[in-house]
Amino acid sequence: MAKINVRINSANAIKALQEKQAQIAQAKVTSLQRIGQMQVDTAKQRITQTKTGPDGQPWAAWSMATQKERRRQGNASRGLLWRTGALLQSIQFTIENNVLRVFSDAPYARFLQFGTPKMPARPFLGFSDQINKILDTIKEQLK
Repeated sequence: MAKINVRINSANAIKALQEKQAQIAQAKVTSLQRIGQMQVDTAKQRITQTKTGPDGQPWAAWSMATQKERRRQGNASRGLLWRTGALLQSIQFTIENNVLRVFSDAPYARFLQFGTPKMPARPFLGFSDQINKILDTIKEQLK
């Protein structure tokens, strides 16, 4: 009877597994970075162009007092959430422990996003029909 010897170099197998794990981890970070930038760009587009929430619904119009004040300031044509550009500049994302966080650190952003008793919400952050683009991004990174 013939003998067959099979030797596996465990050091090489472990190294290959570690390299694959590193590739997957990098793909995850790259995917989260792309998704984060996509969300930042979309939020800015909502403010400067579409003037709609993530659900596609148009934002409520300004009150008469706000319309009057914005005309007086000369910036009424910019749009509902765009007065100085500070909100646009404040939209950003971070990735910590494989968690993507898209946010604005403008002190008034939460009032715009969620509204107040005297002002309707005008959400500019959040996922919309982009979810399919996001899934495609993830699939592409994992190929």
